[in-house]
Amino acid sequence: MVSGAQSISSPPPPEPTAASPPPLAGAVLRGGGWMVGLRWSARLLGVVSTAIVARLLLPEDYGLVALAMVAVELIEAMSAVGVDIALIRNTKATRAHYDTAWTIRILQYLGVGSLVLAVAPLLADFYDDDRVRLILIVVVCGLACNGFENIGVVDFRKRLQFAKEFAYLFAVRLFCAVLCIALAFWLRNYWALVIPIAARYFGQVALSYVVHPYRPRISLALWREFGGFGLWMMANSLAGVVYSSGYRILLGRFASPSELGHYSIGAEIAGLPTNELVLPVSRALLPGVAQLAGEPDRQRRAFLRAFGALAVWSLPASIGIALVAPNLVPVLLGEQWRETVPIIRILALFFGLRATFGTLGNLLILRAPPRVWVGLAWLRNGLFLAALVPAYQAWGILGVCWLKVAFGAVNVAQTCWLLRRYVGVRPSAVLGASWRPLVAVAGMAGALWGLGPHLSAPPIVALVCQVLAGGLCYAAGLFVLWLLAGRPAGIEREAIDLARSRARRRGAKPATGSAARATPALMTRTGKWKPSRQKAATSASRNSFAIAPPTSSGSMPTLGSQASVEPKH
Repeated sequence: MVSGAQSISSPPPPEPTAASPPPLAGAVLRGGGWMVGLRWSARLLGVVSTAIVARLLLPEDYGLVALAMVAVELIEAMSAVGVDIALIRNTKATRAHYDTAWTIRILQYLGVGSLVLAVAPLLADFYDDDRVRLILIVVVCGLACNGFENIGVVDFRKRLQFAKEFAYLFAVRLFCAVLCIALAFWLRNYWALVIPIAARYFGQVALSYVVHPYRPRISLALWREFGGFGLWMMANSLAGVVYSSGYRILLGRFASPSELGHYSIGAEIAGLPTNELVLPVSRALLPGVAQLAGEPDRQRRAFLRAFGALAVWSLPASIGIALVAPNLVPVLLGEQWRETVPIIRILALFFGLRATFGTLGNLLILRAPPRVWVGLAWLRNGLFLAALVPAYQAWGILGVCWLKVAFGAVNVAQTCWLLRRYVGVRPSAVLGASWRPLVAVAGMAGALWGLGPHLSAPPIVALVCQVLAGGLCYAAGLFVLWLLAGRPAGIEREAIDLARSRARRRGAKPATGSAARATPALMTRTGKWKPSRQKAATSASRNSFAIAPPTSSGSMPTLGSQASVEPKH
């Protein structure tokens, strides 16, 4: 929990005198780990609760809630004015900024929620089921309350305190999962699904004031600073809703239920590795690199480095799942789902492109004018929906899959063009950050293609062999390419340094007696921590020395004293 003495409007804490702040890259990686943990934990809770609740409720109950959730998606999109992103972008935000953002969000949620409540009877008539109206009233009331969430929790992301955000959000999800299971045993109807949805919003608001000491006030003093960016963020969210909703409506109109079933399951499996691993890390990257707003060159380098690191994971994950799909589907789903294999293979390419280059898209949010990337999003989504029906009529559901890949490639080209124009990142720099994983994954694909005809084992055995062979080929190829490139800075070097550090810690033995007193150490000194001292300390650390802090009295420890820090082994 953040200390109550730490005000949002206060300046950042002074630089430490005895040690440097933790590296930004490490903080972002730890944040990504917490986001992956939150995603997987939420998935696990969802699987457990669904496995229990689905045995107590009817498919009709789930259908009723699904109808109401379409309206909820619309509310969330129209309420996504991006005040949290605006606060993260603003490295000099004051209390007035936070209070204004909180007030704008309240007005937005209340306004859109009231609009949906007003048309709830019309939606019930459209679906010819009056129960939809009651469900909407309950869910929308909870969602409108979500606007009152403590705006201070945005600081968890802004200050890269993702462990606190994980605890905060996971507690709410755990409460809702337990509530859903309990209500399913008690009510045995669709209200067991509806009430936890509303309770989640109420619980999240209440808990936000427990986990963060900030107390917002009603204010619109700086509304002009949020107005422009907020409207663009809302327009961007609406573009996504139009894409996803129009996508489902058009496919539902022309495709058969069997095709839709195979497509939905295939898309879920194809996007599983990138959605559950890469995208959460990408979410942690935005607030981390936003701290470098005053250093554009360093910000560009940080994003390119992160892009290269994510490409190391996203490319083999997406290409790998495409290559093992013929054995993965019968093991995971059964033989009756064989028709999803080509769908998985095609859509895995799309999800790989989206996860890899979506990282660079985050840089555009920080640096490019919103009207540019929002306008292109509307144009791209509109063209996709216009081409969807002709693609299906010409080539069936696989034509739709290839259409997604084509538009994914267009998005990559568009992102590279925008990066060059507004950020100064050339396509050659993007290729330079990702050529090693691209070549390594090509070698992995060739190895798996060659191995395929020789695998006549049962699917489970063949799948294990493919995963092991592909992983070894990719790791070996990536390491060799890194050596040939001259061992540049990157995720390969960080992995090796991490392995060496852990090996040293495991092999280190505490020194005693005269040996401890004779061990040299690099001493720090009091006063302002300057970049030159940081550079010297970093160099010493790489040469197996550690930093000894000043003693509690402010004096420096003598060489060999118990206060000194021994070199790393």
